[in-house]
Amino acid sequence: MLKTFSIGGVHPHGNKLSAGQPIVKAAIPSKVAILLGQHIGAPAKPIVAKGDTVKVGQKIAEPGGFVSAAIHSSVSGKVSKIDTIIDASGYPKPAIFIDVEGDEWLESIDRSETLIKECTLTPEEINKKVNTINRPNCPSTQFFQKIYESNKPMYMMPIEIHSPMINFFLLVD
Repeated sequence: MLKTFSIGGVHPHGNKLSAGQPIVKAAIPSKVAILLGQHIGAPAKPIVAKGDTVKVGQKIAEPGGFVSAAIHSSVSGKVSKIDTIIDASGYPKPAIFIDVEGDEWLESIDRSETLIKECTLTPEEINKKVNTINRPNCPSTQFFQKIYESNKPMYMMPIEIHSPMINFFLLVD
């Protein structure tokens, strides 16, 4: 029987099927659907169309409201359609469908193995970058950026990024 927390919820046993298994690199899928609503806010608005070629890191959708986030492609290929797809919630959600062709990245993305530990950017430059980067799992970043711009004072805290964040996408193979 599963243990539960005193306030509810389930605490499953520690014997997961993946326990002790090595991490493996997933193969690049042949088709993906990138959801336009990857957060609690308004879905993003597509800025690409059917037939457009996209690269990894390219912005494919603009924020669709006050609480929203830009969406960037996590694959390279050709946009096959912009339609809805049933997501994990069971409801249809807007998505951009891409037929994957290779693994081509935007030239502006630094793919080197070197970790830059010192930031020479000014607070204004950091705010500009935070407002334009994709953080679909953290729309509060852009939400608080907009609050910062409209209601001063607000304090900037230094952040250290340990790993990149990528878009969530659904395999449609």
